Amino acid sequence: MKTQIVLIVVMTLWISFSCREVDQFVPVEDNVPFEFSQEFTGPQDTLTYELTISEPIIIRTPKGTEFVFKPEMFVFTNGDYCECDQVSIEIIELDKKRDYLVHEASTISDGELLVSAGAYHVAAYAKGKPLKLAPGHLACFWLPSPLLDPEMKLFYGERTINGFNWTPSDLSSGFASITPGQWQYNDTTDVIVGYQCFSERLDWINVDKFVQEGSRNPVCIKLDEAFTGENTVVFAVLKDEKSILKTKYSVNDGFCLTNIPVGSEVLLIGIRKSGANQYEMASEFTTIEKNHFQSLNFNPTDFNEIKNYLANL
Repeated sequence: MKTQIVLIVVMTLWISFSCREVDQFVPVEDNVPFEFSQEFTGPQDTLTYELTISEPIIIRTPKGTEFVFKPEMFVFTNGDYCECDQVSIEIIELDKKRDYLVHEASTISDGELLVSAGAYHVAAYAKGKPLKLAPGHLACFWLPSPLLDPEMKLFYGERTINGFNWTPSDLSSGFASITPGQWQYNDTTDVIVGYQCFSERLDWINVDKFVQEGSRNPVCIKLDEAFTGENTVVFAVLKDEKSILKTKYSVNDGFCLTNIPVGSEVLLIGIRKSGANQYEMASEFTTIEKNHFQSLNFNPTDFNEIKNYLANL
């Protein structure tokens, strides 16, 4: 009985001291993993076409790009022959700045900044199995573009644990990989200006050029310890070009880039997931200076509001 009284007194004291209101008490936030691309893309980002390829077929995407698919242009990824009469084609079309951003397809080639005229992810399947181009075949497409630039070239993209990188194509077939010009849509008399492109592979394909102007220098955004590489993404979007860069995070330096030319006008966008269905966003225009350092002010922002903001970049 005496022991029970002691326990009751101890429990009463513990409750009174541990649950009383203390102004200085701040609960520790959980570090919420943020799969940014998965959350801000969806089925609507992938165009799907079911084709019967008994003769050459041209498909046109909503943004006007035309792809040509021909009989016998595919084999299975292990090299086995594929009859491939029925083929499923999936295309992700990167046109607006939002598209590059949400797919985290930074316009970078081995550390050098690129300007893009348009990019795609192209995949083909037969009988539920992935396909690749058969030996001797090229993927041909026409990319509309209001301004033609002779410096534009074809690049292939790869996503690795170190991020996204574009590599210039090196065609061994003797064909030019990209030619500026004009053509007519296959079922109209409309004359379209743009680029005719030949690719030796599917997957990620981009029409880009290197940015030559301006000296490169580091750009860092230092945020407080609640913002980490697991729950926050920070992007730099060039104001007048289709160039989108994702920063790299380190504990000591924050969110940094090393390849933006001095004098560039840039929109910095940060998005943090602070809890289940809870987000914060910051956006700010700045002109890049030597050894640029930037702060960002984040505010709670609704998920759909963020999506609409990105869609209108």
